[in-house]
Amino acid sequence: MAKTSGISQDKILEVAEAIISAKGAKDTSLSDIAKAVGISKGTLYYHYATKEALVYDITGRHFDRVIQGMIRLVEKLGMKMDPEEILAMLLEDLGEAHRISRLHLYLLYEVMSGNEEMRERYMVRYREWKQTMQSVLARLFGAEHPAHAPASAMLLVFVEGNTIRGTVFDDPAPYREMARCIHNLYRADQQNPGGQAYVETKDPKASW
Repeated sequence: MAKTSGISQDKILEVAEAIISAKGAKDTSLSDIAKAVGISKGTLYYHYATKEALVYDITGRHFDRVIQGMIRLVEKLGMKMDPEEILAMLLEDLGEAHRISRLHLYLLYEVMSGNEEMRERYMVRYREWKQTMQSVLARLFGAEHPAHAPASAMLLVFVEGNTIRGTVFDDPAPYREMARCIHNLYRADQQNPGGQAYVETKDPKASW
């Protein structure tokens, strides 16, 4: 997106994220954001015609940063670190972004409320995330593996579910146990080829 009046899109997203996180998406208007950025509403509309589109880019930019950071980590430590440990770190990074989670929940509400334009845009981003998740898993477990599809789906289901969980519970999700479950999809394929994938946890009382 080109710059307008010396204000970059990144600056708009940075300021908007702060004010929306403080006031809540429903109680923040585009006028509030334009005022906080120091631009006119017309200039803001040049970049973002709706609040939903703005929130979409805030959440997308955040998750893209997290996942790209994990790709760099896997490239650097993938052969030196236990894959289960890397998966736990990925889940924790995705799960601990409570401020972004609230914005993500706002987007999900818009999608479920019948906002067809936002649903279509969200599905595009969802497919992009799924492909990127699979690329992370491919770097950990090899380019071709039947567990990539279910494992990437589990990671994305976690993102969606933890968005809701983070607004209800104060306790963190059991990241290590969840990472073990995903890792077991790969171990099961190696130990029981052609059979059902099993899931085990070292702590049967782990809270889910």
